[in-house]
Amino acid sequence: MIDFANKNTQILDEWKSASNTNGDDKNTAFVYDGLLFRGNIYYEDDIWKRRSANENELWNNCFPRIMLITKEYNDRNEDNDYVDLRWETLRRNYTGEDHVRTSQLTFHKNMMFHVFGLGHYKDGHCPLWNDLYYDESRNYYESCPLVRINVKKQAGGGSVSDSTIREYISRYSSLLKQQISLFDADIIVCYGRVIFDYVIKEFFPDIEKSNTDPWVYYSEEKQKVIINSYHPSVRCQTISDEQFYTRPINEFEQMMHSHNDFEAKYLAHKR
Repeated sequence: MIDFANKNTQILDEWKSASNTNGDDKNTAFVYDGLLFRGNIYYEDDIWKRRSANENELWNNCFPRIMLITKEYNDRNEDNDYVDLRWETLRRNYTGEDHVRTSQLTFHKNMMFHVFGLGHYKDGHCPLWNDLYYDESRNYYESCPLVRINVKKQAGGGSVSDSTIREYISRYSSLLKQQISLFDADIIVCYGRVIFDYVIKEFFPDIEKSNTDPWVYYSEEKQKVIINSYHPSVRCQTISDEQFYTRPINEFEQMMHSHNDFEAKYLAHKR
């Protein structure tokens, strides 16, 4: 069994060391990410945290493996030396064990609904928008094997320019490629055009971009699904919360209908 967690930590340790030699990055909190922890969730210092347990076994034995790729971690605490995203739950902090509440942040909601929808394809369909519930989706997000990667490992603020993301992809390109390759995900959700362009160019040269600009692409060569999505915190008058969910999910259903081998393998595994 591949020790994904250990190999990922080795990559991140090397990445952090490289960051410490860069004047722009050495005084910025470094974010550890990758395979999310699946051990005990506990409440400490008004914050929800999580221990590592079973994530290797879960990732080794699941299909499809889902990876979410975002730009950077939004960290308002400038005193942090590092942040561990692998602790991630979608519970609200400052609530307590007797009052567990699901985060209502747009960023969290859009990701967890995507994960829930992609993980519950059955009888030719994924869950409808009106059938999604916060707590149910959060429980699934916290239990299913899942990889979360930021292409920029230095924590940032509420927004970051595409040019900065391109710069960081180039600066640490070898390590980013190692980390994404390590997990060999079956479904990669790219939250942002810059991320999608990088993933297609680096990993799926067989895919030709379409002028119709679809949300979902399929690599026939590698039998992988790549989703080109808006950033999960998108504030856009042209797309509603419902459309953010339904448009890629509907195209994912269509992809499944036309790729029977992928669909059969999906239905043979219980997520």
